[in-house]
Amino acid sequence: ENLDPLGEHKDDELWSALELAQMKEVIASHPEGLDLEVREGGENFSAGQLQLLSMARATLRQSAVVVLDEATSALDAATEKALLIAMTSAFRERTVITIAHRVASLLSCDKIIVFEEGRIVEEGTPKELSNKPQGIFAAMLKPSEMGQSTQHD
Repeated sequence: ENLDPLGEHKDDELWSALELAQMKEVIASHPEGLDLEVREGGENFSAGQLQLLSMARATLRQSAVVVLDEATSALDAATEKALLIAMTSAFRERTVITIAHRVASLLSCDKIIVFEEGRIVEEGTPKELSNKPQGIFAAMLKPSEMGQSTQHD
């Protein structure tokens, strides 16, 4: 019910969405399987797992536009990388608007728009912006390349 509240998809479609979202093993290992419900407040899943379940839902919806707001903020780097690779394929025919502070989640985007204090201060491809020596995106990217977390508001 959590993945497909209207019952529009077959079980194999649900399992495919869970696999794309890196949650197939978690759900398959639970005795309730696809019948497992997210409890009130999501107490039976971690914050990262809840984000992954949301991504599985997004793949099932087939919306023309997908908005991802800090969609990987609670994930470890390895899970985030695997998820981003899978989502790039799953969302290839859709417009995806990604709001993120973690630079790694933006590197596969076609275009990046950097906001500062509500204003657009940079825009371009990841390559263009990363090559701007005094650019905000390039500055955000440097600590990320060294394996450090970056946050820029």
